[in-house]
Amino acid sequence: MLGIVSAYIPLDTISNAELRRLYEALGDDLVLPSAITLSNIFRREYTLTMDSIKKQLPSLNRVRLALDQWT
Repeated sequence: MLGIVSAYIPLDTISNAELRRLYEALGDDLVLPSAITLSNIFRREYTLTMDSIKKQLPSLNRVRLALDQWT
């Protein structure tokens, strides 16, 4: 998983059957989540990160935040 993200491989490539076979050949304990599962994980982490940042900022100030899942 970390290899996929750190290599900037698009998440939808995880659905490619040949790629999945390659990763599964690397080890029996390797579990590859689906693209939908990865998207849900990133969405949840985004929400948790935004909530954490908002709690640290003063409530009277305005700040625009942008997060990119690749950084």
